[in-house]
Amino acid sequence: MQTFGRKTGLVFILTIVLIGLNTGCFSSRRSSEFELSREDYAVSAEEDQRPTIYLTGTKPIDSVAGTALRSDIWKLDATRYPEEIQAFVRVFDEDGNFVTNLAAPHYRGPGDYRAVWTDLEEQLKLVDVFQERSVIDEFTVREFSDGDSIPYSISLVLDHGGSMGGAIQSLQDGARIFAELKRSYDRITLIKFSNKAEVSVAMTSDLAILRAALSDEGLQGYGQYTAIYDAALSGIEALKDEAPGNPRVLVLFTDGEDNFSEHAAEDVYRVAVENDVKIFPIGFGYTNDEILSALAEETGGKFYKAYSRGELAAIFQDLYLSLRNYYLVTYKPPEAPLLHEVDISLRVPNSGETISAFGVYDQTISKQLALDYQKLWRTTRGDSNSDSGAGRWPPAGDTFDIRNSIFFDRGSDTLRPQSFPMLLEIVEALQKRKRIRLEIQGHTDNTWLSAVSLDEIEALNQDLSERRARAVVRFMISEGIEPKRLSAVGKGMNRPIAKNDSEEGRAANRRVQFIVLRR
Repeated sequence: MQTFGRKTGLVFILTIVLIGLNTGCFSSRRSSEFELSREDYAVSAEEDQRPTIYLTGTKPIDSVAGTALRSDIWKLDATRYPEEIQAFVRVFDEDGNFVTNLAAPHYRGPGDYRAVWTDLEEQLKLVDVFQERSVIDEFTVREFSDGDSIPYSISLVLDHGGSMGGAIQSLQDGARIFAELKRSYDRITLIKFSNKAEVSVAMTSDLAILRAALSDEGLQGYGQYTAIYDAALSGIEALKDEAPGNPRVLVLFTDGEDNFSEHAAEDVYRVAVENDVKIFPIGFGYTNDEILSALAEETGGKFYKAYSRGELAAIFQDLYLSLRNYYLVTYKPPEAPLLHEVDISLRVPNSGETISAFGVYDQTISKQLALDYQKLWRTTRGDSNSDSGAGRWPPAGDTFDIRNSIFFDRGSDTLRPQSFPMLLEIVEALQKRKRIRLEIQGHTDNTWLSAVSLDEIEALNQDLSERRARAVVRFMISEGIEPKRLSAVGKGMNRPIAKNDSEEGRAANRRVQFIVLRR
């Protein structure tokens, strides 16, 4: 089976989300109380049912002897995948105290701190189809704490669109809470938006200026429309001239519903990653979880959700403490277009107790399409009855270069299970657009398993490319696509897109292409 094979400066974009509940959407009781019952939400049977613990302070390891401890992966940063994964691990007690001194440079336990961090592994999964365990032997652990005194540059971007009418007071209270938590060396800019963004306070470290700007009550002079993505990009732009290397934080308060932006979510992902920006959504009650989760996941952040004002305040404190107190576990992951489940085990000094931290990051083909195959992404996510906007197919003759997404056994036309997500994306697109016809091209590199002549290598690769193209066609037909809409062509080794003098080049040349014949 083929072996599955990015250290960033810490730059954070915090997207903190409060939903606007107005009487046109929900009851007046909920709008005024701004409280929502957890019973209103479906809870996955796989979720940890223990009460959520939010960080409230810190304690050194030598002061929590005999205390039951827990650990979690607060967030996973996969923006540099497949070169690097960063797991932000927390260890804490039942009172919400982050436990310090478990790794260099602040370690206080016996022996080498690496004896605490015992195991790291990933489970690679494609639901009901494929699963593989991968043990990570090489990883580093670095402790960050309040003592590191890292200055942050922060953009507070506040949604003042019409939908925030019922929640604006809580939004403003939350912004004040967050501003009060800042250190004297932190710098904050304040941006408010509805259909466009306006800078209320330029970047400053003066808390008094921020307090004055955040004393406004209610919606004042803002419209009914919301341009979240445009506002997020404005917040990122405000951080670009800050000191390089310092964490940059963008706090975006919104209900997660965009109805006016000129830019798309993918634009925010791209600019955030380019500028090492992390997005941390916090939703309150009824929010667009899909949008907010994607903002976090695609940028290496974390999605929070609150159900009451009290919990919202706790989350603000947890978030700020977690930005400054964590164990950074860094490693090179196995490369696979699958769901990656991360499990990090720790042995607590003196007690011998073993605790585990779990996290997940998604590298399935849908995620790869969003970042690497923009045209195909827009195709598969578009309106099936529209030829405009996100649903527009490319013109006839255009090509989708599908690399590192469709896999075969070596020298064989047998499709591997990890190819299915990509192929099912394309099948879904074809089912929406009945007129589309595709040519599937198979391409190979210029090698073969055994030593044969050049003519034989060329002939064998030609045959292999044809068989692989036909295998893809067979799969799509089995999923309900009419045979007359598909044709298979093998191009062998004669159309390389990279030099065949390295494994990287040869891997690029082993590919399947989809050509639009008719739209």
